[in-house]
Parts: sequence; C-alpha cells; structure tokens
Amino acid sequence: TLSLKDQKDKVDAKRTRLLNQNMQEKEQFSVACRELGEFISSQAELLGKSIASAANDVLLEQDDSSRIGTPANDIKLLDVKLQELDHQFSNDKLLLKQTEKKI
Repeated sequence: TLSLKDQKDKVDAKRTRLLNQNMQEKEQFSVACRELGEFISSQAELLGKSIASAANDVLLEQDDSSRIGTPANDIKLLDVKLQELDHQFSNDKLLLKQTEKKI
C-alpha cells in the first residue's frame, strides 16, 4: 500500500492536472464563443444589408411605377413587393438559423 504522503501527492498531482485541463477547456470555449459571436454579427449585418437593398429596390421601382401607374396598380405592386420581401426575409432568417446550427 502507498503511504499517506504518497497518496496525498498522487491526489494533488491529479487535482493539478484536472485544474489545468479545465483552464484549457475554458479558454477553448471562450475562443469558440467569441468566433461564433463574430460570425453571428456578420450574418446579422449581411441580413440587414440585404433587407435594406431589397427595400431600396422597392422604393426605386415604386418611383418608376408611380409615374405611369394608377393608385390601385401602385397598391398591387407594393403588395407584391411586400410579399417578396417577406419571403426573402423568411429565407434569410431560415438560412441564418441553419448556419447557426452547423456551428
């Protein structure tokens, strides 16, 4: 059998090894969280730009169509564009969720 001192030394060495391993895992986790946060931020920024671009396109088309269209036609066009934007937003949102799941 091991002496009491040997047993204590063995337990202390194991404790130290486990604490070091835990610190390394915490650091890896922090890095992964930071990278994921940066990725999510960039995806949110891209989504915002995509929505802004689509909204700008709608405004430009609205300006073009209002010159020659009637109010009823303008409303129909805006409804169609709104549905397109809603569909695009839903697709972008789904893509973002799928990408987050992959990470």
